[in-house]
Amino acid sequence: AIANLHADGASRAASLAWAKPASIAEATAAELARWRILASSLPASPGDSDDLLVLCALAWLRGALGSLPGVDGAATLVQGDTGPGNVVFADGRVSAIVDWELAHLGDPAEDLAWVAQRCASLPAPFGDHAARRSAHAAAGTSVPEARVDFHAVFVRARCAVITGRTVAVGGGALGRSVYAPERHRFRLELADMLLAAVGADPALAEPGPL
Repeated sequence: AIANLHADGASRAASLAWAKPASIAEATAAELARWRILASSLPASPGDSDDLLVLCALAWLRGALGSLPGVDGAATLVQGDTGPGNVVFADGRVSAIVDWELAHLGDPAEDLAWVAQRCASLPAPFGDHAARRSAHAAAGTSVPEARVDFHAVFVRARCAVITGRTVAVGGGALGRSVYAPERHRFRLELADMLLAAVGADPALAEPGPL
């Protein structure tokens, strides 16, 4: 279902009053800038330097973007929060994809990274990354694995920002006892993935000005 969305996503989004990026690189750069603003607006907590980690991760992603394969290709519609929890099933088949508030024109690899993050601990078919990648490629929307890995870092950065903002306003409908541990988990995962990407002793870029 996601592969089909990506295959004709640009035409689906043509009538929307959205900016029309010239390429995947331009679309992803715009997303990085948007999430940088959201991350920078988080209220500081005493002794909390985790937001610096998120800003450094976004800066690293911006620097790595230009070296990714295929980012000069056309952007397409991505759901932006993809996983089995945002899919409606009927008679064992996908009947609808829901929860579109993070949708945008961008890189199809982003949705694959979201699915991988959401399904990492689930049994087959959801937890079978190779099968998902094969199905996506079979629909004519092959995506380099390097871009999926890139967006895996970006997904964790987004999750860290979302949960951080939720905790800052009191924890949302489920309360701080749910969102605070999730915030901590996403930031630990982000730190591990960033260290793996840049090396064991990284010289991380400073976040820089907005």
